[in-house]
Amino acid sequence: MRRNLLVLPLAALIVLTIPFSPVSATDGDNDPGVPTLIAPDLQYLIEAYHILPLEDTIYIGRFDSHVATDIDPTSLKINGTLDPLSTAMLPVDSIEGLTGEVMQITVLRHDFLMSYGLVFDSAALTYTVEGMLYNKCPFEVEGDVTIRGHVSGDLNADGVANIVDIRYLISHIYEGGPPARPLPVLSDFNEDGQINLLDILDLIAFMLE
Repeated sequence: MRRNLLVLPLAALIVLTIPFSPVSATDGDNDPGVPTLIAPDLQYLIEAYHILPLEDTIYIGRFDSHVATDIDPTSLKINGTLDPLSTAMLPVDSIEGLTGEVMQITVLRHDFLMSYGLVFDSAALTYTVEGMLYNKCPFEVEGDVTIRGHVSGDLNADGVANIVDIRYLISHIYEGGPPARPLPVLSDFNEDGQINLLDILDLIAFMLE
């Protein structure tokens, strides 16, 4: 008996591999295209040293052709390295400025602020949220945050530069007190590579300007 053979055209046997790029979206004007917001959007470096740990909340809404429920929350990284404390889904349009269902992400403020290194004065910066969608496609969204950073001469990180900082530096140099915060290198106020009396004198001169 002769069997009927199914003959497929050559085109049907060719498997196409289509490259793809990570889904990305960037913040901009507060229109339906805004993918992410952070609260608070004005932060102070000194808050990294709050006695009780503070938290930041990041929100992600609709971006490109995707919605927040497409995101695998276990894959999330903030600013490339930070793991969220928690995630939750919020109702549609529950956050002003975002559209669709919203993913709420919390992260320690200390870790978030420290991810930028030392910031001086006031700086408009970008934060990122990246991860994987459930369809295994990587994504990244960007948003804006303003950080009020280190105040020159503020060696004890209390937010102001005054005589207390002079006493703080004297204690560090002559009494074994703690170094400048948030980075010990700030004790070298005149940036000559040494921490000594000259730094105290330059700090005093700075305060008197």
